[in-house]
Amino acid sequence: MNDCQHRLTAETGILEARGTITVPAGDAGALLDPVIVSLAAVVQGDTPLARISPKDYLSIRSGGDGPVPVCYAVVGRTLYLTPTPSVDTVLSLLYAARSGEFNSSTNLEVTGEYARVTERLVGAYTLLDDGQPELAARALADYQADVQRLRLRARRRGVSLGSRMIRLRGANPRG
Repeated sequence: MNDCQHRLTAETGILEARGTITVPAGDAGALLDPVIVSLAAVVQGDTPLARISPKDYLSIRSGGDGPVPVCYAVVGRTLYLTPTPSVDTVLSLLYAARSGEFNSSTNLEVTGEYARVTERLVGAYTLLDDGQPELAARALADYQADVQRLRLRARRRGVSLGSRMIRLRGANPRG
């Protein structure tokens, strides 16, 4: 089950987590936790911050665009704020996370089409364990097609991460 869960969360980005990060005063950036796969939102207090591209961030930092509202960019594994904060700044993050190990006390809730995709993946692994590699390969191909379809549908509809997440109870997403 852990292998299935890791694969599903890695391929779909549907494990939601929340956390905070502190950008020190006078420093433009802070290193993101390795558990973060992608950011869905960055909030300062009650204000969601706009995300800008690394190119725009560098342009602003070089003084090319004049004063701008507080916004952020991600370059590699570092989140950068502009303008540089004059006091320690705590930001709330909503992100897709890498999954940790799950055990029998972990309650995993998967709904809708994601439940069907999860069942398909578990079924494929079961077929493989039962010595039926041809059927397992077909089930894995069907799983891949479903994952791709769900990703495309979410992108087309502009669905936020929060509306298509697996939520965990009693488990830390980092394991």
